[in-house]
Amino acid sequence: LQRLLLECGTDLALPWEELEFDAWKECLEQVLFPLLQSPSKGGSIAEDVAALRQANAAQLVCRVLLTHMSQWLRSSPDGFPVLFLRLLHILVSEATVETSREPLVESLKNLLLVISADPAFGELSSPRGEGETLLEAAWGVVSPSLPDLRREVAVIFDPSAVEP
Repeated sequence: LQRLLLECGTDLALPWEELEFDAWKECLEQVLFPLLQSPSKGGSIAEDVAALRQANAAQLVCRVLLTHMSQWLRSSPDGFPVLFLRLLHILVSEATVETSREPLVESLKNLLLVISADPAFGELSSPRGEGETLLEAAWGVVSPSLPDLRREVAVIFDPSAVEP
């Protein structure tokens, strides 16, 4: 699944640029987002496997989004921000569940690092409007539940920002 969704520009790659944004959205909504849902409770090996599956799904969804983001923005400038914020809501919700916290927080942190470093992303409008950028809206989703994450990302960009 990973290779299928991420492979671009090779003989083995599928022609992703020909796939409409709505088809991608459906794939995310019906296949990948459900993989992010909390593993079943039971305290067994099956729960550990489900948590690992969830962590791998988070990495995959974030990589798919980053790989295809520019194409999705071109083909659906209004649809992409909504889908992106939905993904953040799911990741934050699942990352606040104690059993699966760390791997999901790391995927979220990596995603936020990449988009925060992209000046173009900071210029995208939030679907909420009101002059808010998509990056500001993203932090608005993440910060209430994971307040230290923004500081962690800021320190990576500017190590001198560490508070004594």
